[in-house]
Amino acid sequence: MSKYNILLFGFRNPNQKILVEKINYIFKKEKLIHIKKELDPEILSYSIGAIIDHDNYLDGFSSNILLSKLISNDNLPKVIITSNTRFDELQISGTNIEICFHPIVPSEIKNRLEISLKRTKKTSDLNNRIDFDNLIINLDKYEVWLDGNKLNLTFKEYELLKYLASNPGRVFSREILLKSIWSDDYFGGTRTVDVHIRRIRSKIDDLKNQFIETQWNVGYKFRNKN
Repeated sequence: MSKYNILLFGFRNPNQKILVEKINYIFKKEKLIHIKKELDPEILSYSIGAIIDHDNYLDGFSSNILLSKLISNDNLPKVIITSNTRFDELQISGTNIEICFHPIVPSEIKNRLEISLKRTKKTSDLNNRIDFDNLIINLDKYEVWLDGNKLNLTFKEYELLKYLASNPGRVFSREILLKSIWSDDYFGGTRTVDVHIRRIRSKIDDLKNQFIETQWNVGYKFRNKN
């Protein structure tokens, strides 16, 4: 973990001061921020996780709304500390939540937050890429991989491939592809679409797969999965 915020919600019991100090010590590289009423978007953007003490938060309308926002935030790894008697009160959804039960061990909190962090990152990666047989298009990194090897595509080649792969089975005319990828400012003809398709095919097609199919007299489509 690096120097980012970790949000603390709850921990209002004075007897928990020692526990908070232990959590602060074990997360020595991170800055702990107590949140009470509102969730600052800027603080949230620099936060790698949240530790929620479900048994010791200020019950009330605003606090319940804030608790609900924290729990439902799929992009925020979190550890919820609760007791066996109150566990059923939690309305939990998502895969980036870890549960700790009282009595609390700070090292367990850290381990569980790291597990949630890894799971959240993995989920984010999977949600931002296109997988098709042995071809992977990473939408966050603008990368294309084939059989584990990174391909060298130009920006227009990448954009054209992504556009087709995002709509498998749908046929696009050369005119639509030209307008969508090159915009109305481009004064060349549809021949440039054919040239880029040919270049893309030379990089992604192999004996096992032919990803882009030609619809004669119309245009191109990215084939459906078998």
